[in-house]
Amino acid sequence: MDVPISPMPMKAVLAADQQPETTILITKENQVGDASALEMLDWLVFHCETIHFDLNSYKLTEEASNTLLRKARWIGKQDEAFQIVIVGHSDQRGSDRYNMYLGAMRANAVKQYLIGCGVPHKQVKIRSAGYRQPLMDGDGEIAWAVNRRVEVMKP
Repeated sequence: MDVPISPMPMKAVLAADQQPETTILITKENQVGDASALEMLDWLVFHCETIHFDLNSYKLTEEASNTLLRKARWIGKQDEAFQIVIVGHSDQRGSDRYNMYLGAMRANAVKQYLIGCGVPHKQVKIRSAGYRQPLMDGDGEIAWAVNRRVEVMKP
């Protein structure tokens, strides 16, 4: 018996308090396959927890490690065929070459941490976007800090 799913607005905070909120609307039309609203919400929380980095660094902070531990546990509950892509980002300062390198190093640091937590390496791919996909436009420390990140997503 199908239970009708009414739209439920949910807020996901992507980074700092200063960043605009994103409202996520879950409806029957935007569900994947037979995924329930709770499964969808679980994935969205997993996906929206972004890993942030200090300037010119790919060293994981304590907060990042805690977030990655939760992600590793979540991945461990998935089917062994489940795949993720780790995308490293930078702010727009520095050369294109340096920012691509820094994004790759950030993505690799996250990959190595997840593998250390038991995630099979065959489930994890990495790539770098450098500064090309900012979450927040503009100059200034708030925008730069928001954009220095790694995102873990489905391929």
